[in-house]
Amino acid sequence: MKKSTSLVAGMAAALLTLGLILAGCATTGGTPGKAPAYRTTTGEVADEAPAYLKSGYAYYQKGDFDRAIVDYTQAISSNSDYALTYKYRGEAYLAKRDLDRAIADYTQALKLNPNDEDAYFQRGYAYLQKGDFNLAIADCTQVIKTNPTDADVYFNRGLAHRGKGYYYFAIADFKQFLKLKPANEALAKEANLQITVCELAKTEAMYIGETAAAKPYFDRGADYAKKGDNDRAIAELIQAITIAPEYRRAYYLRGIVYGKKGDNDRGIADFTHAIELGWDDADLYALRGLVKRQKGDQSAFDDFLEAHNRDPNNATLKANGIMFATPAVPATPLRAVPVKPAVPLKP
Repeated sequence: MKKSTSLVAGMAAALLTLGLILAGCATTGGTPGKAPAYRTTTGEVADEAPAYLKSGYAYYQKGDFDRAIVDYTQAISSNSDYALTYKYRGEAYLAKRDLDRAIADYTQALKLNPNDEDAYFQRGYAYLQKGDFNLAIADCTQVIKTNPTDADVYFNRGLAHRGKGYYYFAIADFKQFLKLKPANEALAKEANLQITVCELAKTEAMYIGETAAAKPYFDRGADYAKKGDNDRAIAELIQAITIAPEYRRAYYLRGIVYGKKGDNDRGIADFTHAIELGWDDADLYALRGLVKRQKGDQSAFDDFLEAHNRDPNNATLKANGIMFATPAVPATPLRAVPVKPAVPLKP
């Protein structure tokens, strides 16, 4: 079967990096992220604010979030067009970790006041807590559009990018956070740690599933693959996977070899399985996209986009002339840190 030159170029680029993979470079274990930045309500409620709103705020300040919610709800019943009431009730729900209700209140507050930067920040924080990383990224980006010097939002967006596996953008966000010289020293230390974790993540992820018994088969398979002896490479890699069914690198390399042979369906299946095992690396998407393109599968572009999102400098994409003019990130258990006062309540 005739293979496209672009796919062969992609496979060659991948095999050029195989020496680093085979070297088994040592890594240290990553530490999970501690917390996004979180804004609490501080300051004073204006004297002319509605009584229920003032009393709800007083309960909130005492940590009695249930009674705060009751009074905020009464305030909403008397005036459902008061955006700050929804935002403040959202903060009470957020303090209780009732994330869905908090998000609903922030959303209503934004309908009534679309320019409320803090509501976007807090809703983005709630989405981050839920693991809705695309929506967290979208809200953080909205804050950055109106206030590009807000350090804390870069920290939160960095965590969301890391959650998506977009390590390049996560590192950029954490570096921007540090560049803006945040006052919170603990959060600055955490940002530096996050940068290290993101740098290591791509390397350490590939070794998961490897066993001492399976590695010799993988090494022989890699040697055969370098020599172009694809059938023997596949035979050795099948043995490695039989011994270690979650051996990520074995699926990755076997996918490359199947792609070089033009066995598109098996190649796609191996790259997909490696991704499903939790190895969310840019090259897996780039190579799967190349095999899909070779097959004539229209979803190849989606994989190229995912590869670019994870690493805009991906060598496989560049080797095949696949480039995006601008960053293509979709509009898209942690510790709370008080950062900045919310806007005081006004009638």
